[in-house]
Formats: sequence, C-alpha cells, structure tokens
Amino acid sequence: MEKMKSKNESIYQIKIKLLNFKPWIWRRVLVPGGSTLRTLHQIIQSAMPWDGGHLHQFNIGRDNYGPTMAEIGGDWGEEVLDEKKFTLDKLALSPKCKFRYEYDFGDDWVHELTIEKIITQDSDQFYPVCIAGENAAPPDDCGGVWGYQELLEILADPKNPEHKNRQRWLGEKFDPTQFNIDKANQSLRRMFPKKSVKKTKLRRMSPNLST
Repeated sequence: MEKMKSKNESIYQIKIKLLNFKPWIWRRVLVPGGSTLRTLHQIIQSAMPWDGGHLHQFNIGRDNYGPTMAEIGGDWGEEVLDEKKFTLDKLALSPKCKFRYEYDFGDDWVHELTIEKIITQDSDQFYPVCIAGENAAPPDDCGGVWGYQELLEILADPKNPEHKNRQRWLGEKFDPTQFNIDKANQSLRRMFPKKSVKKTKLRRMSPNLST
C-alpha cells in the first residue's frame, strides 16, 4: 500500500457513477492530488464497495492505466501504462474532466469518474474520505448489469424458486437502496490509517436521488 502524502496538497472532489444501471449508484470522494491511480483504485473499491478480486483499468483520453503484466501474470493484449506511476496531479486532470474505471472484465462494471472541483486541503480533515453517495453497489460476481437486475427481481419475489438460494448466496440481508457512508469511511481509514482528526459532518443522501 502506498503512503499517502498530506502536506500542501490539492484535493480532488470526484464523483464516481456506475454506468448502465438505474437508479444511479454513485459516490462522491475527496482525494489528495498526490494519489496515484493505484490508490484511486483502492479508494473506489472501499467506497463502493467492491471485493477487489478482479482485474481493473482506467481509461483516460486515449490511454489505459492498470496493473503491470508482472502483477497480473499475463498479457493485457494492448498497451496499459503502470497505474502506480501516475498521480492525479501528474495527469493534470481539471474540473469537469471525465474518465472511466472498469472493474471485473467478466461482469463489466464501468464507472464514470468526474473531477467536480479541486479544493484546498483542510488540515483537520481525514483524506481520502467519502462525503456522499446513493444506493448499494451490486454484489461481486452477480453477472453484471443484467445479472444484478435479475437478482433484484428474485429477491423481491419470495415465491420465486430461486429466492432462498440467492439469499443464502448473499449471506446477509441486502437492501439495494441503502449506502452506508460510515462503513465506507471506516474501510478507507483502515486502508489509509492516519492520526486522529476532528469528526467531519458528512452529507447523507435520501434513496433514489438521481444526481
């Protein structure tokens, strides 16, 4: 895990939106400009959350960024730049810039990332931090957008012959309208431990707000 820098950095406010599914599933995070794309990958995984057991890559302009061939134990089949060598600042991403993050090339979860604004660092704030979001992320390995839609239909129908099997597969009660921001930030604090900071008031979103 990379060490996060903390002094005199710009902070990027980034909206992460999962594409091709409604109601929208999204998160808003604050990320230091010195963070590499590898770190941003870890932040997305914690904020959504995803389990992290699949390949991923970023698509920025005409370039792709991801793990190296040595890390994945194979060949991407196309040029993929080492995500550990590029920070948000180095990429010179400006407000309103949009790029994509793809996770799990089987289920094909495509996220649109938008740089909403770049702000001044608050010395009393923990970074990275999730400040808003809506709706639960789909379970890993559920079959992509169509598989997730089918899963929700089965869970909503106790008479469906697959209802109990899918509940057992999930292993816990699943509410697609809920996003636990406190849990997301606890995960981020474990991923990027820092000294204690002042408690920050976070914005909680009501379900199904399509922003």
